[in-house]
Amino acid sequence: MRMVTIDELRPGMRLGRTVWGTSGTPLLRRGVVLDVEYIRSLRNAGAEVVYVREAGWEDVVLPELVSEQVYRAVRQAATRAFARLTGGRAYPLSRVRAAVELLINDVMVAPNVVWAVKDLRAAGDHLFGHSVNVALLSLLVGQRVGLDRSDLIELGIGALLHDLGKAYIPEPVLNRPGPLTEAEWQLMRDHPSLGYEALGKAGAGLLAAHIALQHHERINGSGYPRALRGREIHLFAQICGACDVLDASTSSRPYRHSALTAAQALEHLQAEAGRLYGERPVHALIQIVAPYPVASLVRLDDGSTAVVKQVHVPSLDRPEVRVFRSPDGKPMRQFVDLDLSAQPSRHIVRTLAKGIDFGAEERSTYHRTRCLSHGH
Repeated sequence: MRMVTIDELRPGMRLGRTVWGTSGTPLLRRGVVLDVEYIRSLRNAGAEVVYVREAGWEDVVLPELVSEQVYRAVRQAATRAFARLTGGRAYPLSRVRAAVELLINDVMVAPNVVWAVKDLRAAGDHLFGHSVNVALLSLLVGQRVGLDRSDLIELGIGALLHDLGKAYIPEPVLNRPGPLTEAEWQLMRDHPSLGYEALGKAGAGLLAAHIALQHHERINGSGYPRALRGREIHLFAQICGACDVLDASTSSRPYRHSALTAAQALEHLQAEAGRLYGERPVHALIQIVAPYPVASLVRLDDGSTAVVKQVHVPSLDRPEVRVFRSPDGKPMRQFVDLDLSAQPSRHIVRTLAKGIDFGAEERSTYHRTRCLSHGH
C-alpha cells in the first residue's frame, strides 16, 4: 500500500483505506477499484490524499489506530453535538462521553501506539474530521503524560468539542480564502469564548469548557481570548492546543493551500515548546507522531526515492523504507529495503508532497524479483 495524491489517481487503482464523506458515512470503501467516476467523486468531495493497494506493496501495511465503526460513531457524536448545542437544543453529553470511551478503548490497548497515518479525517471535512483527529491525538498525549482514565475522558470530551464555537461563525468567514477584515478576524477570535459558553450551558463540566476556552492561549501570553500565560493555561488545554496546531497545519485549507508535512509541523512545535506551546504536550507528541507516515514517499540523502514501510518505536524519524527509484530518478530493477534505525549513515531528507506514479514497468520489475526471491 502507498499514499498518493488525488492528482495521481488512475482508473484501475484499488483503494487501500476507506475514504469518509462529510456525512460521516463511507464515500468509498477500501477494496474498491477506481474508475473515472469514482476519481471525480473523490476530487469533488475534497479528498487530498488516499491510500492505494498495488502489486509489490502488499507488505506495506497501515497501522489502524481506530476501527471504521469507532471513527464513524465518534464523528457522528461530534456532528450531532455541534448541531444541537449551537442550535439551542438539548443534547445529552453522555453520548459524547460514550463516544470518547470508544476511542479510549480502541487506542489504549497497545503500549507503543504511534500516529503514523495521515487521512483519518473525512474528505473535504475540516471541522468534524479535525475534531476527531484532535481528540484522538489528545488522548494519545494524555496517556503519554500519565493521565488516568477519568481524566482522559474529560480531556477527550473537551478536545472533541474544542471548536464548538466555530459553528457560530458564518461559513463565508470560516472558509474565506483571502484575508479577513478586522471585524471578521475578531469574530474568529471569539470562537473559544462561544464554545465555552455553549459547553457551560450544556453542563459539559468545567474541564471540557476550559479546553474550548483556552486551546488558543499560548505560553508567552500571545494567545487569545484572554492572553493567559504559562501555568494559567490548564494542562488539558495545552494538550489540545498543541494537537490542534499539529492537525491543522498538516491539512490544506481554503486560506492555506500549502500544508506542512508531519516532520515540518513537529519541527515547529519543538522549536516553540516553552514559548508558545507547553513543553510536556510537545515532548509527548514527538514520542508518538511519526514524522514520516507509513506509505508516504520520501527522498533519501543520496537522492533516491522510497516508500515508508514501517515505523519503529522509539526511533520514529528513522523508519524502514523501500527504495524504488535510484538517485537519477529511474525505476530500480530490484527494490531495496532499508532499516534506517540500523543504518546511522543514511537518513531521510524530506517528505515528497507529490508522489511519483508507480507505473507498469516498476510493477512488472518488482513482480519478477519478488517471484524469483520466493522461488515461484
